Amino acid sequence: MAIKGSLREAGLPDVIQLLSMGQKTGILTVTEKEHFGSISFFKGNIVDSYLITRKNRIGELLVASGEMSEEQLAEALELQKKTGEKIGKILLKEKFVREESLVTYLKQQIQETIMTMMTWENGYFSFEPRFTDMDEELVAVNPASLLLETAKQADELSEVSLDILRESSIVKPVASDEEIEQLTKNEKRVYSLIDGEKTLEIIIEFSPFDTFDTKGIVSSFVNRGYCQVIERISPQGISEKINEHLNLGIAFLKTQLYDEAEREFKHVVKLNPKNRDARFYLSVILTKTKNYREAEELLRKLLKEHPDNSLYQNNLGYILEVKNRLDEAMECFEKSSGLEISGIPVLNKGIVLFKRGDFAPAKEHFERALGIDKNLLLPHFYLGMINIVAGKPTDTIQEFEFIIEKDPTIPTIYFNLGIIYENLMKSEKAEESYKKALELAPNYMEAKIKLGGLYYKQGLYPSAQKIFEIISGVGLGNADMFLKLGNIYFKIGQKDRALKQWKKTLEFDPGNKIARRNIEMAG
Repeated sequence: MAIKGSLREAGLPDVIQLLSMGQKTGILTVTEKEHFGSISFFKGNIVDSYLITRKNRIGELLVASGEMSEEQLAEALELQKKTGEKIGKILLKEKFVREESLVTYLKQQIQETIMTMMTWENGYFSFEPRFTDMDEELVAVNPASLLLETAKQADELSEVSLDILRESSIVKPVASDEEIEQLTKNEKRVYSLIDGEKTLEIIIEFSPFDTFDTKGIVSSFVNRGYCQVIERISPQGISEKINEHLNLGIAFLKTQLYDEAEREFKHVVKLNPKNRDARFYLSVILTKTKNYREAEELLRKLLKEHPDNSLYQNNLGYILEVKNRLDEAMECFEKSSGLEISGIPVLNKGIVLFKRGDFAPAKEHFERALGIDKNLLLPHFYLGMINIVAGKPTDTIQEFEFIIEKDPTIPTIYFNLGIIYENLMKSEKAEESYKKALELAPNYMEAKIKLGGLYYKQGLYPSAQKIFEIISGVGLGNADMFLKLGNIYFKIGQKDRALKQWKKTLEFDPGNKIARRNIEMAG
């Protein structure tokens, strides 16, 4: 079935991934104004690519790299006119090039073609299934790894283009004869194309090297003062680039792709080192990845420039609270709540008081936070914990169930609810809560240990054993778990395995009297 659409509606990477996941065989054609290209797929892998403006690119790449001579390429092209065979097969048949070299540069050509197509934003694509001759191709490139590498190079190219700016820019040569003489052979080949009239796009087209290398060489000329960019990007263009990187970074941040988000925000800072939004979001990423020292430094710099920003004060307070610098944290939250009416800094002041054990004023702050913003859920958690301390587990259950009603996807709530039910001797509800926590977070080890402990308490030893062995198998566990697993092994007559677990118990808790007594009894 044919697939057609607009690049505005579906980006080229998404289309390629769709064809790859569907293991499609056929040809994807992409057009934008006068531009035309194609990508050939065989069972989901990319096997060939083509750009109408660069028909014999593979031959040029092989000549530029020294893998073959210009005379051999000319001869191969003549043979191609007569036979209609693909240039790669002719090169191999005539033994003009080694197969491994050809495959390397074919992959490079595919990557370069896709990188070029990824700059087309207003075009159209069309995929037509085709099932003949596709298995005879020399290469089969996995689209996932190719897209990752292409995105990385495109990202690096965007940095290079901060100097060159656009492929429509005109580059003018200004190097002296002595400076030209000092250029490498490859640099001279590119420099000979720069005449003050050609755009960067045309230079790339006629260059014997790929897009990435050509842009890198021309960029180095600009940086060394050997040529000038006549046309530079407008302030409006810079603003558009900043917004583009900001929006992309925020999207990555929301989906917890922190490395990708960091890359986008750093692009913004390169374009405008004073951009507040990008620097703030970088501090958020540093906080989420637990790089608290760097996050604190960045927020303090922002606060020097913007001391009345409530959000900066609040986030700095959070970092100080995590680092257990509670007095400094409280000072930040006080400033934040004084700058803007918000439930968040009031909530955070309550958390500091809770950590200090000042439960009565903490409760007042949590209730105040809810009075400002009834949609906050964290105050209900802490109010529940205060009720536990006050010996009111039923009230705690009500608070936790309120949270679940509003957001049923928080595994820690189910975990804590399970502990409460277990303490109230409500085993079925405890089991249900632990299982729900694990359904939401399958690697939640504390919940696994508690569920295993619950089964052990109920005498369901095979079920407990199964869970404990899974946890132990990945190198995790605690003294209580190893003690119980040892007891299970001893009950089923596996004394050696029991001794091993009890010894593990002592590694975690050297003073454990029960483990020592069991070892003496069994030994």
